[in-house]
Amino acid sequence: MKISNTQLETRVKAIEEYMREAGLLEGEVLEEEVYESMRTPHLILQYGSPTYGNSWRIFATGGSVYRSAHYDPLHLTLGYLGSTRSEAWQTLTGIYITFSAISWKAQREAYALKEASK
Repeated sequence: MKISNTQLETRVKAIEEYMREAGLLEGEVLEEEVYESMRTPHLILQYGSPTYGNSWRIFATGGSVYRSAHYDPLHLTLGYLGSTRSEAWQTLTGIYITFSAISWKAQREAYALKEASK
């Protein structure tokens, strides 16, 4: 199966939403920032290139903490995704599934608390 850049970008956006939901993207929204893309903390995908020796990576950027710099998200070495597109896809899928499971567990616990308080 050939993985497209659009699929990788979509997966990064989904991970970003899970991180935002869990409060893991640091910083506040900046109103005075000139560039729209730097106002809110978000993840960006660096495309890899076997030809030029660049690895696939994700970085956190924007907002009051990251500003225009590129940081490893929460310094957990999540930044490195792999040397090839398929390695990047596998790594992103693993991160996505992990966040998805954590989110599902939290939703299930919240539902159980709500049901118990009735």
